[in-house]
Amino acid sequence: MLSTEERLFWSVAISLTFSSVTALILAAFGNYDINYLACVNGAFTIALTLASQGHLKLQEAHGQRNGTCAITSYRACAGYLFLRSAGGIHLGGRDPGVYVNAGVQISQRDSLIIEDSVVRTVPREYRHLFFPPRTNPRERGYDSVRFMGFFILDPSIGKVVGQFPHLYPVWIAIAYDVYGLTGVRYVLGLWAIFGVLAIYFVGAQLLGRTAAFAGAGLLTLHVAQVWYARYPNAEIIMQALIFTGLLAYARAHSSQSRLFATTAAVTIGLSLFAQSQQFWPLQGRG
Repeated sequence: MLSTEERLFWSVAISLTFSSVTALILAAFGNYDINYLACVNGAFTIALTLASQGHLKLQEAHGQRNGTCAITSYRACAGYLFLRSAGGIHLGGRDPGVYVNAGVQISQRDSLIIEDSVVRTVPREYRHLFFPPRTNPRERGYDSVRFMGFFILDPSIGKVVGQFPHLYPVWIAIAYDVYGLTGVRYVLGLWAIFGVLAIYFVGAQLLGRTAAFAGAGLLTLHVAQVWYARYPNAEIIMQALIFTGLLAYARAHSSQSRLFATTAAVTIGLSLFAQSQQFWPLQGRG
């Protein structure tokens, strides 16, 4: 039986995974809305509650040490370090500005693809003056570049899409709907806390709680983790998904659980929508 704190972790992990998949599907079909997302999540929760037949009582596993104090200390320390956003990097070009602007556009336009009226109204003979065409013949699927990090799919109707994978922008859209630009600045801090907890539970599964506590504690204080938790990027979300998937993979092998096998497949697959470089950490596990 899993410890109480790990069961709480899995309740959050499954919720985040389900919300991520649902929001991506809604945005891909041009129907993203925070109310739709809440309704789907609510219906899924009710269905699971009914399917459980009342077996939802949270009990501590026998013979296992309680790691609540360690978890609480991680959350307090990580929250103080990670949720203090670095200022002045959320606007303009380059990766941070592209992520934030793409996420806000998803919230406002309800879709991954944006219809830009400015692009549509530029006369065809003058488009090359404003929108640089593709320079690499191997790149396909778009016509030209709108801004740094945004591709024009069809200039005649003004279809524009963000360059990067869409999972992080989708969570920016969710946070923007919930708490505006302040919520946008908290997205990565919360995902970074979740990633540290995932690493703690992976370490506890493989090396024991003492090693897990030391490793996760040092990671929480490491300058790279603190920086990326404050700086708009997709690597932090990839970190949380990869280690959650590895933990689910280990649990699936030890318990032969279909739930953990499914969770491992979905979370690791979902990391493709956060950062395409996710194959590198998986090669070490394979």
